Amino acid sequence: MWLSGFAALSTSSSPAFKPGLTPHQVRGDEQQQECYGLSQPFFTQRKENIPTMASYKEPSFQERAALAQQARERALKKLAAKPAPDPAELAKLAAARLAREQAQAEKSAARKAELAAAKAEKQAKAQAAAEAATTPVLTEAERKAARDERYAARKMRKK
Repeated sequence: MWLSGFAALSTSSSPAFKPGLTPHQVRGDEQQQECYGLSQPFFTQRKENIPTMASYKEPSFQERAALAQQARERALKKLAAKPAPDPAELAKLAAARLAREQAQAEKSAARKAELAAAKAEKQAKAQAAAEAATTPVLTEAERKAARDERYAARKMRKK
């Protein structure tokens, strides 16, 4: 729908479209154009009065060194202005740190004991499995008796 209106504006036979004029000028809105401060349509104004941006100036070594020195001095002033720590507060922080380290040491010792117990249990299970898996060493007489049983069972199957 809007395309049909656009097509009407883009044709030169339409009275609403006049090259080089703003829509306000086409309608005769000179007052509206003056409100915007345009002496002529925006797209035909000259751009000579627009200021250009200054190019980037690379700071020299001396300028960079001076800036670094100033930054160091500011940091030192800030550090000097900081009040000295309160001994009572330091003692409280040290006690908290000591308690935290002790709790961590206890937790670590408990974890190590737990791991050692698990390792011992695993070794015991592995040893028991190895003992169960080993076949007992048979004597000569036991092997002969087992062979005779197999022989007798084979003879019984053939009959």
